[in-house]
Amino acid sequence: MTISWCKETYERSLSSRCWNYTAYDAGWEKSQWGPGIAPADLPQLFHPFFTRRRGGHGLGLAVSQNIVLEHGGELHAQNREDRPGAVFELLIPLVR
Repeated sequence: MTISWCKETYERSLSSRCWNYTAYDAGWEKSQWGPGIAPADLPQLFHPFFTRRRGGHGLGLAVSQNIVLEHGGELHAQNREDRPGAVFELLIPLVR
C-alpha cells in the first residue's frame, strides 16, 4: 500500500518511492542510474569520515544512519541488481 503523501517520482537518473510495510512501519527508497557503489566501499559507506567525493567530509551518511537508528529505524545501501546504479532504503517505525 503506498502512503498517500508519497508518490513515485522518476527524474533523469533518480527515482523515489514510499510504502507501508505494516500500519506501524514505513519505507522510502531512493535509487539512481550510474556506476553504483564500489563493492569494496559498501562496508565502509556509513563510517564517519569515509568519502570518495572531492571536498566531501564523510559525515552525511554516518549522521543520517545514527539519526535513523535512534528512532528505531534502518538505513541500507546496495547496488541495484536489475541495472547499473545504487539504491538507498530507509525503514522507519511510524509508532514507537
